[in-house]
Amino acid sequence: MKQFPVELLSQLMGALYGMQYQHDHRQCPRGMVTAGLFEPDSLLLIAAGRNLVPARHAPCKCDDDADTHCQGSQTCKATHAEVRAINKAQQEGNLDKARILLSTRPPCEKCFHRIEETPVELIVTTDQYPDRDRVRMFWEAQDKQWMVLPHAKYLHLRHT
Repeated sequence: MKQFPVELLSQLMGALYGMQYQHDHRQCPRGMVTAGLFEPDSLLLIAAGRNLVPARHAPCKCDDDADTHCQGSQTCKATHAEVRAINKAQQEGNLDKARILLSTRPPCEKCFHRIEETPVELIVTTDQYPDRDRVRMFWEAQDKQWMVLPHAKYLHLRHT
């Protein structure tokens, strides 16, 4: 896979952070995550997803004080951003073009297994969580790339 300038990937990540704060009552209040799948030659956005509770469920009532790194992945009713992006690309017949996944948080183990079923070769994120180190290790063991961009660069995009 070709190398992409960090500044270009940072601009794409900034756009994902902007999408993350569009209000939706179905969005998990604890895990505001956005993910996007990109085509490698033009860096065209193929599909994007956010952590949202499926429409058939009541709005997410996650405990804001709960451990979002580990426990949240097990207790939250939201469909994770990575899975939503993959599902959208698949529904639109574009998943075969996806080689890059940008996510505002590193994928959890459940999302990782879904990502493994895709042609994605590069995961770009802005955070490092100790419980996701194993996911990264498995990804890199498959000769695939994982890149962490500096998180502080995007803090100005967060709304209070």
